[in-house]
Amino acid sequence: MQRSFAFLLSFLALCGSSAYAGSIERNQKEIYEDARSPVMGNPSGTKTIVEFFDYTCSHCKTNFKAVKAQLADKNVKVIMKEFPILGPNAVTAASAAIAAKNQGKYLEMHTKLMQHQGEITLAVVNDMAKKIGLDLSNFKDDIANPKTKDQLEDNMKLGMDLKIYGTPSFIINGIVYRGSLNEKELKSYLSIRKPQATSSEVSFPEEEKPLRTASL
Repeated sequence: MQRSFAFLLSFLALCGSSAYAGSIERNQKEIYEDARSPVMGNPSGTKTIVEFFDYTCSHCKTNFKAVKAQLADKNVKVIMKEFPILGPNAVTAASAAIAAKNQGKYLEMHTKLMQHQGEITLAVVNDMAKKIGLDLSNFKDDIANPKTKDQLEDNMKLGMDLKIYGTPSFIINGIVYRGSLNEKELKSYLSIRKPQATSSEVSFPEEEKPLRTASL
């Protein structure tokens, strides 16, 4: 786990260069078609939210209810991108969520992690796994599985290519928004059908950045 986090830190440092120009267009498959990414809501929905988040980010926890509220619209799908940038405990939490998905209990684990107050350790996620009825042996194996590390690293690479350096960040109908969004803002941005810039990499106005985001 420590080695995985070291890799993520190294990668973040490398990606500070302007050479890593974000592009939604060239990452369509990674953003929208990665079968490893959990989906909440209607998998066939035409209104799409992609969230990059960290379970140890207070802004992400605050944003949780607002994101979940969008599922009342049966035409909305939320694609979840685990993006653990805030330390080893963040990697532990993200790995636990992926392991829970492998047993069909992603939403249950995601909810517990978002609602948890305090440090997220292996002991904490193991206790959560027990409470939601996971096979603990398989759960522990999946946390340590190299495929879990690969998924997290791929998410980090994707985020860096999109110039996403903090959490939460969103892609909503092809537009990037950096920083937490309340329920009204999410609903409003879901109604915007086309990017307002040719790069598809718009965000809050420069003077508004980064008010509601956590970054490395």
